Amino acid sequence: MDGNRVNSVGNVYRMIVGDEESNGRFALMETFIPPGKGGPFHIHRNEDEVFIVTQGEMVFYGDNERRIYAPTGTVVSCPPGSVRGFRNETDELAKMLIYYSKAGIDRMIEMDGTSVEADVEVVENSDDEPLACPDLSKQFGIEDLDDPLPFVQRPNK
Repeated sequence: MDGNRVNSVGNVYRMIVGDEESNGRFALMETFIPPGKGGPFHIHRNEDEVFIVTQGEMVFYGDNERRIYAPTGTVVSCPPGSVRGFRNETDELAKMLIYYSKAGIDRMIEMDGTSVEADVEVVENSDDEPLACPDLSKQFGIEDLDDPLPFVQRPNK
């Protein structure tokens, strides 16, 4: 993969290894998550998803609003069928590597997103950024859940 970057659901993804390079075995991408952004509650039915926080801090949510604080260096593994959501609850950009046990999600993100320049880490979006296309999610074995991530009161600065 050429490291192309895609803006999808308010996050920028840099594709590192995808479906073609790994013969469908795995995908690896880097994601840049601005303050307040992340991924809503969802379930992957087909693959393991592993997050490695490489810069900043993230918060992951699971079943029953279980909250996992994840500073730089944290690894969070989500097996198929598990509920997960995540958000950058700081005022600084966060970065993560995301590994999928089989490829495919990389293609979904490219199909759903918009290409951006090679050095872009943040795309200014409105807070009303739509979720990924539900039909596309279903095609790739992802169930988008309606419950919002828990509200977090961020301090004013």
